[in-house]
Amino acid sequence: MNERDKNREIQLERLFLESRASLPELEPDPSLPEHIRALAAARKDDLPRAEAHRRGWAWASLAGATVALSIFAGGYVGYRAWVSSQETSSEQISDADAVSAALGQSGFADDLAGEVQE
Repeated sequence: MNERDKNREIQLERLFLESRASLPELEPDPSLPEHIRALAAARKDDLPRAEAHRRGWAWASLAGATVALSIFAGGYVGYRAWVSSQETSSEQISDADAVSAALGQSGFADDLAGEVQE
């Protein structure tokens, strides 16, 4: 056991003593630290550190490509929306035509015409 593991054991023991004082009905499992160490040792043998490091770069590259693709897609959609709004707003009508169209749609002009004919 190296110095770091000894310090960790001391800290865990202090933590267990404090928790035992506040919760006397709970008892720690004495085999738990050995079980955790065995799991950590098995995991360390399964995955070499260099492979984990390469996998980290792969995720970072994938995330960067996804961000770049989303920026490109957002720019394209924004550009197409701007172009389509420019095409529809290019037709201009005069003020008099706008007023007559509004009155024609409201039915107000028909009411006025009906009163004049009577």
